[in-house]
Parts: sequence; C-alpha cells; structure tokens
Amino acid sequence: MVPKRGDSDMEQLTSAALVRGGRYNWTGQPERLEYLGKKGSWHQFAKVGRIGEVWCEVQGSDLYMLEETTAPREPAHGCGHMQGRGAA
Repeated sequence: MVPKRGDSDMEQLTSAALVRGGRYNWTGQPERLEYLGKKGSWHQFAKVGRIGEVWCEVQGSDLYMLEETTAPREPAHGCGHMQGRGAA
C-alpha cells in the first residue's frame, strides 16, 4: 500500500532532508536512487550505479512518496550477484 500524505506513522521526506549523493527509493519499490540535486523546481535522481544519468524528477510536493534507503536490498530476481563483494 502506498502511504498517503499526512500518514502519522511515516517520517515525511522533505526537500531540506535530501542529501546530494544520498540513497532513496520510492516507497515499496525496488529501484535504488541517488539524489543528484535540484534543477529549477525539480529534484533529480539517478539509479544507483548510473551516476549523473537522470532517471526521475520529483516535485517537492511529491517527496512524501520517497523514503531514505537504509540498507541495500538483494536483487528481486535472487541471483545474488552482489554477494561476496568487498569481502576480505
């Protein structure tokens, strides 16, 4: 279920809380986004790994539909290709 504006149990994402290079995602969606910054009235995001390539633009009034990504998620297809990266 997509949260609605004003849901009291959600921490609302605001323009002031966005950090350039910060990781975000649409609530309940698998795409991981990196914040590129604001251009005019649009907040621009790239898919993680495709830095500088604008994937979506969001108005400030729609930021409540995004959430900060707190931990990387495994790929939805379950291939596990990320496993073992960075292991010593």
